[in-house]
Amino acid sequence: MVNGRFKHQGGILITAIFTIGLLSALLMFLIGNYRNALEFSTRTRRYYEMRIMTELFLQDYSQVPAEKNMKGEVYYNTGKISYSVQENRLIVTAYAGKYQQTYQEVLKESDTENVGNNTEPERKEEENANKEITDESLE
Repeated sequence: MVNGRFKHQGGILITAIFTIGLLSALLMFLIGNYRNALEFSTRTRRYYEMRIMTELFLQDYSQVPAEKNMKGEVYYNTGKISYSVQENRLIVTAYAGKYQQTYQEVLKESDTENVGNNTEPERKEEENANKEITDESLE
């Protein structure tokens, strides 16, 4: 130090370059973080849109006769559903924007009418047997 001054003068250039570099790195980090957050929220929103479309489709699909619903597409206001039946599986592909998801559902065999018809006579026989027992006990 000479007379209270530094011997080297002009150190402001290095400080300015360091400051600009630090601020640029901070700005790049914030932009990257913003883009990640935006992409995450978009994907989350699309996921739930596709899942809701799939649930609505499955609800409607169960009410359509089995002969008419082997393959096709269903359009919703947020995207579309494409479906096909392979063996006993229903393959559903949901599209929303540039995103897509595929779901597989196992189809149940509709033997409820046969089971219902088989159990009804048994119930009637049981009721008749119970009536006979009660009639005999009354005599």
